[in-house]
Amino acid sequence: MTLTDENIRDLVMVFTGVLLLFRRVAQMERHHTLRVFLLTAVLSIGVICFFLMFGFTLGNPPPLRDPCDISRQQFCLTE
Repeated sequence: MTLTDENIRDLVMVFTGVLLLFRRVAQMERHHTLRVFLLTAVLSIGVICFFLMFGFTLGNPPPLRDPCDISRQQFCLTE
């Protein structure tokens, strides 16, 4: 995926919308328990996804092997 001007603009708009939503939720005067639950859940999901993507591989994903690379394949010849 290449980042074009349209993709970057869309990402900035979505990120701005999410920040404004967080600001709105943080400014709620009532429903303290609901506010804490929503903010904790959303931020935890982000951390969990980050850990699942990079934590298991320590930020260095294993290289993909080319299935067509004949030099790595082993053959057993019998007569």
